Amino acid sequence: MKEIDQDRMAADLRSAGIHLKKDALDRLWSFHRILRERNRELNLTRLYSYETMVRKHYVDCLLVTELLSKSGLRLEGPVMDLGSGGGFPGMPLAIESPDTAWYLVEGRENRCAYLKETAAELGLSNVTVYWRKLQPTDAVSVRAVITRAVEGMTGTAERVSGSLEKGGLLLFMKGPHCDDEIREMQAEPYELVLDEHYTLPGSERDRRRLVVFRRTSEPGRGRRLYPYGETAEQWKHALHITSAENVRYKSLKKIMQGGARSIMKEGQTLVYGRRVVDEVLNETPESVEAVLFEERSVKKGLADDAMTDIAREERLPAGMDLLVLSAPLIDGLGLKGFEPPYLLYKVNPIPQWDASALSEPTLFLPLGDPENMGLALRSALAFGFKEIVLLEEAASPYLPTVIRASSGASLRLNYRRGPSILKLAGVLGEMRAGLPGGGPGKALEAPIFYLDRDGQALPEQSRPATAFGLIVGEEGRGIPDSLRELAEKGAVKALSIPMSEEIESLNAAVSLSIAMYQLTPTR
Repeated sequence: MKEIDQDRMAADLRSAGIHLKKDALDRLWSFHRILRERNRELNLTRLYSYETMVRKHYVDCLLVTELLSKSGLRLEGPVMDLGSGGGFPGMPLAIESPDTAWYLVEGRENRCAYLKETAAELGLSNVTVYWRKLQPTDAVSVRAVITRAVEGMTGTAERVSGSLEKGGLLLFMKGPHCDDEIREMQAEPYELVLDEHYTLPGSERDRRRLVVFRRTSEPGRGRRLYPYGETAEQWKHALHITSAENVRYKSLKKIMQGGARSIMKEGQTLVYGRRVVDEVLNETPESVEAVLFEERSVKKGLADDAMTDIAREERLPAGMDLLVLSAPLIDGLGLKGFEPPYLLYKVNPIPQWDASALSEPTLFLPLGDPENMGLALRSALAFGFKEIVLLEEAASPYLPTVIRASSGASLRLNYRRGPSILKLAGVLGEMRAGLPGGGPGKALEAPIFYLDRDGQALPEQSRPATAFGLIVGEEGRGIPDSLRELAEKGAVKALSIPMSEEIESLNAAVSLSIAMYQLTPTR
């Protein structure tokens, strides 16, 4: 048996019609040795025998150049190898064409590390690695994309829609049976320029098909990605947190898990969810004290783009902190699945409601469910109710879940701490009578409404010309009898929402939204 060495690889490639220059052959042999060595650890390929690896990996990849040339086509860089995996077809082709820029895009970090290390060891300055399962909203500007991945053609075409330039080539290395996929591509903005059937030299069974399309449309506007392992200058000055014992992390965990008391004690809350973060940055950037990112997003380059947008739009105060947390710490905060960045937001103590008078439309909220509270507060802002009295039963408007449910609206309202809804009737009664609870000799004249099924139909109530108060009951318990008794004395008024008898009641936040719309001063 002939010894397996570089000379044998050169002979085997020549027998397949592939003639590499000496330096390219040296690199390919080194790549082969690295691949076999790292395969035990990373499971880079299911092919193990030398003969099979040469035929199905190296020959198959390197034949692409010859097949394109026969049809008058060539790969012009930058070229993207989408789903590079162990480096195929990108690494052999980058070795063959050192003057062409190659972008190896791979979604698994351990393989990205392997690809980057291998390219460095081989001296391939024309290879750049991206850690990303590419999305249509990503932009890695290239003139050609080649892939051996199993995804369907139309799926791949959509995936590269933000990256492949108009007139660029999209190459699929497929098996022989892909006619249906080619037909489906007729509906895409591509024209078929090559459909080459071939059999790998040295075998009658290894049938292949190279299918090439040319893009006829402009790429969509995508988000720029940064190469794996490269970070912008700003990350060098960030505080990187990897330990759960870190003081800053412990504070974050209290905010996320300790409830309203911990939030007020820390004087900060956490804002997450990309849409919510954008809204907060647009409306109240002066209260942002720090921006948080997950370490993985920094490595992938996604965080650089987000931070660049934020900095360019000057939506953050100078001197704010930049924190980078490891993935386990982000998961420990319950933020897994939410796109960075996350904001650490300053909150102020909520003053006591002085129960003197109402100068603006005011809501009295006892809602304890964070989702309901968030929805109610977003509706309040929409309908012009900016004064909120938080009854003792109410969830804090600064809970991260409330902020997210309100899409950030909860951070733009004015709050006072009120009594329990069970004691509210007594306080309002004193205010009506001008007793000490309402201030010396000053009686409350503004109308106060509460929502109750037995009240006057809401459409029959005209919009108040002055300030007024609106009370909603607790989830489940509703309005206490003490308020109904106060209504009998004419001090407050019950309003009802007409609805089908098949429905017993509406969600508290929904009921409140309907009432605010009917009574809103902005209509």
